[in-house]
Amino acid sequence: MKLVEVVSGLATAAEVVEQLCELTLSWGKQPVRCHSTPGFIVNRVARPYYSEAWRHWKSRLLHQK
Repeated sequence: MKLVEVVSGLATAAEVVEQLCELTLSWGKQPVRCHSTPGFIVNRVARPYYSEAWRHWKSRLLHQK
């Protein structure tokens, strides 16, 4: 995956975040700066799609019975 989340906490120095972003870019990855929250950005964004797929799968099972 080309995306790398660079998560900073309350005590994370700005210099550390900048160094991590530079390192990430040197790997050919795209850094995304974010604050510490439960779950990863990609997982939170994809959750509605997972829920919709689950709903369709469950609906098919109910209609087969």
